[in-house]
Amino acid sequence: EIAYFDDPNNNTGALCTRLATEASAVQGATGIRIGLMLKNFASLGVGIILAFMFSWQLTLLILGFIPFLVVGSFLERYLATGFASKDKKLFEDVGKVTVESIQNIRTVVQLTKEDYFYKKYCSFLEIPYRSSIKRAYVFGLSYALANSVLYFMLAALFRLGAYLLIKNTVSFKDILSCLGCILFGAQSVGHTVSTSPDYTKAVNAAEKIFEFLNRKPIMDNSSRDGDDIVSSYQQILILMDS
Repeated sequence: EIAYFDDPNNNTGALCTRLATEASAVQGATGIRIGLMLKNFASLGVGIILAFMFSWQLTLLILGFIPFLVVGSFLERYLATGFASKDKKLFEDVGKVTVESIQNIRTVVQLTKEDYFYKKYCSFLEIPYRSSIKRAYVFGLSYALANSVLYFMLAALFRLGAYLLIKNTVSFKDILSCLGCILFGAQSVGHTVSTSPDYTKAVNAAEKIFEFLNRKPIMDNSSRDGDDIVSSYQQILILMDS
């Protein structure tokens, strides 16, 4: 309905910003990216099965680190979700100011308000800029925690492997084979964790798009209710004296 566009939150700048950010976010986590994620999960499953075949002791040790990997991945996705929703609202405000000032550029020039809108535009950008500086430390810490688990896992694997080798429980070939399977699966998990922020943004963007598409207008344009306008045709003859 027309009233939808009268809302300041749905002006041209906000709609263009949503279209640019949400569509690109969905595209970044679909298509080839979904195939890569499925391949990574399949590689992890096959790697665990093969590792059990070579040495169940080493495999159980590795599985003990999986909860830490899941927690690190969840923390990273949670932070990405919160920051993405905040950035979306801020950039919509930036788009509103930009489009409104360009559409009414003559009025802006006549009132000599160029510096006012420029400072307003910069003030909106200052908020996400400062936020990005703060979140860099948070993202760095969460990324370090999520990826350092892999190296602690390898250290424990080598230590237990050396102990089992001394006890003649496993052979050196079994250790290398199990290590190769675990490394292959761990690399797949690491790749999935690194792409999880893009996937989170894509899910949020897709939810916003479907929410917009499934929105029911206040006025039902297809409704036949109400009084019909009776059309009439009359001829009026006007005589003018010369």
